[in-house]
Amino acid sequence: MNKVVKSTIDFKWPIVRKYTIFLLFIPFIVQLGTFISFSNVYQGQYDFKNPDAANKGNLAIIIVLYILAIYFLTMEFL
Repeated sequence: MNKVVKSTIDFKWPIVRKYTIFLLFIPFIVQLGTFISFSNVYQGQYDFKNPDAANKGNLAIIIVLYILAIYFLTMEFL
């Protein structure tokens, strides 16, 4: 490996690591968990006794997924 490239990566990595973890990885984990709960719980895997509460929960999860999708789209544009 080129010494210039290696020293540049070693210099920049602590700054990039914080950005990657806090602005990309943690929101991705939240989106993944939300999508798993949406696809497994609210799409026919679980039978709710109170359909009104299920509809409100379904709507809340859909809103969170849309917000995270817009967030990641914005991050891609930046």
